[in-house]
Amino acid sequence: MRRFLGAAALSVALSAGALSPLGARGLVSAAALGGLRFWDAFHLALEPQWELSRAPVRRDERPLARQAAEMERDLDAVFTTGGGRLYLMDTAPSQVGDVCLWQGVFAAEAALRAALDGTAASRARTAAALEGLAALTSRGHPLARAFYPADLPIEPPGRWYGRDASYQWKEDASVDSLAGWVFGLATVGELSPELRPRVDRLAVGFASALRGGGYILRNSDGTPTRFGKVGGALLNSPTGVLSTMTVLRMAARAEPSGPWAAEHARFVAQGQDRWGAYGSGPALWRNTSTNHNI
Repeated sequence: MRRFLGAAALSVALSAGALSPLGARGLVSAAALGGLRFWDAFHLALEPQWELSRAPVRRDERPLARQAAEMERDLDAVFTTGGGRLYLMDTAPSQVGDVCLWQGVFAAEAALRAALDGTAASRARTAAALEGLAALTSRGHPLARAFYPADLPIEPPGRWYGRDASYQWKEDASVDSLAGWVFGLATVGELSPELRPRVDRLAVGFASALRGGGYILRNSDGTPTRFGKVGGALLNSPTGVLSTMTVLRMAARAEPSGPWAAEHARFVAQGQDRWGAYGSGPALWRNTSTNHNI
């Protein structure tokens, strides 16, 4: 009897999803929003008036300006490769796990620096960082976790690693990869008008690959990555959905005749934007993962 009732409930749910203009994903989002809004209101009502974290401890007594200047020098001299195009997470042997995320942050930092000082050197540095973002789209659909020169010493890369005579890379891109890449591209597009044509081409190509893969991050062989549910699954990563919608908006601006505005509107009609916003809510003020911050 329980099997019959379960099958009947599943049939009703599937029928509702098929008949609803929201689709199955939209119904899931709509059903979850009530609870998510309550959770959000609960945190706002109980927001403490004091810090829950430990007090900071000063470990370096040098003035912050001097520390910042040294870090800025090291950023370019020590933590880049490929002619300043590609960001290194650490000194060799370098990690290849979340390179894509931090390449996006590196590109955003470069664009901000160029917008502040306006020098030719800073503008060239931003253009190089943007080319690093483009290089990450040369493997995987639409991007890889890491892409480096073949001669760079790296830590044991594990699965989804490949190389040829010139380059080495790791696929299995994640939500973090997408969030960082989109953050970098969007920031360069907003702060560096001279690079916007290149940004627009990248946004349209990226959106096309993402749409072609059903809004699931995929490897070069077409298989889904482990953490790549960014809009095409029944239950998606909130951060992934917001990053995907950002790319669609960028592509719609770059190519108004394309399907991007309609695709973005479809996500909105399904409530995916609200799912992305509320689904990233705090868990007792401790939701501090990097991709949510980005």
